[in-house]
Amino acid sequence: MAAGVSAKLFDRMDAAGKTPAAVWVGGRKLYRTADLAAWVAMGCPDRREFEARVAAA
Repeated sequence: MAAGVSAKLFDRMDAAGKTPAAVWVGGRKLYRTADLAAWVAMGCPDRREFEARVAAA
């Protein structure tokens, strides 16, 4: 994975609510590129904080 973590670790982080929410398209779990870029720029906060900061912006 290009983010420097394995797909398995990213899946565990997602299950724990530590990544932006995924979008399901045709049975595939995808992440918006803009969400991932903003999440990294914010210092990788947990999902709740990320969504609150995005909503406040």
